Amino acid sequence: MLQKVTELGVDEIVPLETRFSEIRIPQGKLDSRLERWRRIVREASKQSRRTSIPLILRPVKFNEFIFAERLHHLTRILLYEKATMHWSNACLPTERVLVCIGAEGGWHADEIETALGAGFGVFSLGPTILRAETAAVAALAIIQFGMQTRKTQG
Repeated sequence: MLQKVTELGVDEIVPLETRFSEIRIPQGKLDSRLERWRRIVREASKQSRRTSIPLILRPVKFNEFIFAERLHHLTRILLYEKATMHWSNACLPTERVLVCIGAEGGWHADEIETALGAGFGVFSLGPTILRAETAAVAALAIIQFGMQTRKTQG
């Protein structure tokens, strides 16, 4: 996923600790894991001729992340396979978009309610359940297409 989202132009990647996260990285291994991830995005940036390398932050607890002050100016979207509303680019009023992709274990109902309360739009990508890495690539492709379409029409 890191390689593909880098190629598609993501600026920042924040691993989230959610209730159903299946992978928990021990503190003693976190620095080496972050370095490995950063190497992957550096190589993908070089391969795709990007002028900047995405920033990869340390894992953050979900509740801390969604209430972070620095995110309030962004269009904030959480993708949830059980959401009743399908996502469209009409949901992208700003140039900067934050998309939360659930862990392989999905989102807990409390996390969905918390995200809604924090001002996130909660949407589905369609009737099938996608793996996290597939959902990330699909979401970024949709965002890129929508923003390009707006630029050519505006």
